[in-house]
Amino acid sequence: MPITPTYSWSETPAWVTVEVFLHSVSQAALDIITTDCYIKVNCSPYLFQADLYDDIDSKKSSAMVDKAVVKFFMFKKTEELWGRLTRCGDRQAILERRQQSLDAVRENAQKTKEEAKAKISHIRRLAVGSQMKLEDARRKTIQARKEAELKEERDALNSWQQGVSRENSQHDVETLSAGDSKKGFITCKQEDLMLEWDNVTQASGKIDEANTVQKLEPKRLASAKVATLKPGERLLPAPRRGFRVYISFTKKTLPNHLPARESREKELQLIKHAPISNDAIDVSEREPLFLQDKGDKFYSAGDFRSAVNAYSDAIQKDASLFLSRANRAACYLQMSQMQACINDCTRALQLLSGQDNEIAQDKTEAEQSTAPKLMSLEKDFLPMDTLDLLRAAASDDSEEWKRRAQSCVLARRGCAKGHLGDLEDAVTDFKEALKLNPSATDIRRVLDCIAAK
Repeated sequence: MPITPTYSWSETPAWVTVEVFLHSVSQAALDIITTDCYIKVNCSPYLFQADLYDDIDSKKSSAMVDKAVVKFFMFKKTEELWGRLTRCGDRQAILERRQQSLDAVRENAQKTKEEAKAKISHIRRLAVGSQMKLEDARRKTIQARKEAELKEERDALNSWQQGVSRENSQHDVETLSAGDSKKGFITCKQEDLMLEWDNVTQASGKIDEANTVQKLEPKRLASAKVATLKPGERLLPAPRRGFRVYISFTKKTLPNHLPARESREKELQLIKHAPISNDAIDVSEREPLFLQDKGDKFYSAGDFRSAVNAYSDAIQKDASLFLSRANRAACYLQMSQMQACINDCTRALQLLSGQDNEIAQDKTEAEQSTAPKLMSLEKDFLPMDTLDLLRAAASDDSEEWKRRAQSCVLARRGCAKGHLGDLEDAVTDFKEALKLNPSATDIRRVLDCIAAK
């Protein structure tokens, strides 16, 4: 239940004051309501509310919080003494009176809020309109200044061009007249032209008439053009005759970034033949294990030629790689290059047993193609287990993996020998492989097929 705090009040015919005493409360948590007939102070755990005896002017009234006291100063609508602070009578009527006053306060607050919002919006529109007017006036002022300056510059340019044109026209006329006077040309009349013709023929006696007329025609036309020029116009010379100029350049064989000195060619050769650093090569192209993994991926995809190239690069960088030799042998077996498969299997067995001596090829390709085949294995009798890729061994079964790897390589070499017709050696390899891996059913099946033949 809320606690009703202690309070005191006083009145005059014109106003009434109420002081509500609150102890140990936060001013920020106070909730104060004042209407025409109702006042309220709510702050947990206190609740003070009073239905006033008569109406007051809530717009002129005020409430002030001073430490632990809330002071109400209220003006009466009717100047009279109440004699008491709260109203007595029917409780339901008092509650309806209170609710009506609260509704009126809420309506007034909502109306005031909407009016304030509309006023702010109107002020913003006026501000935007004023700003637009200022921007428009500024733009018009700038445009007017630009047009005035442009007109002034155009008038000055036109005046200058007219003065220059008059000077040039006068100078051209004077120059042409002076030149014509030296050659006997005064005007472009027919009599003057005939006079010049007589002078020329008398001086030379052998000038061709057509050539003379051709030489005199440009001058006559120029004089006619000068005579028809308008004020401000300028006589322009005839366009020059066009011609073509051929330009050749010395071919550059050296890059532009090298210095221009005698040792330039030597430096270029050194740059061309400089060794490539290992750091400039991708790690997958210079590390043998990466190349070996690349060959495994090519083999799994069925690209045996690319796998052979990758394994060969790995072996070239590290000749002691057993898996590269053994898996390249499987590639050769798939590509029907039996002698190469036999060589790789033999070398792989030597690496597996710890021998380092290289093997020599038993036969050349020509000898392989012409070697007699007493009996050969069919493709269908190829043990499928021998075509599986050999992977690196785990640390806990290295001996078992070594026996299985040796059995697989022997089976591959036996298949290659069998296809070349050397069944005796093939049977020997198959038996050794079966001895190392008794659970290899494919090898046992091949031995049964050879025995049946």
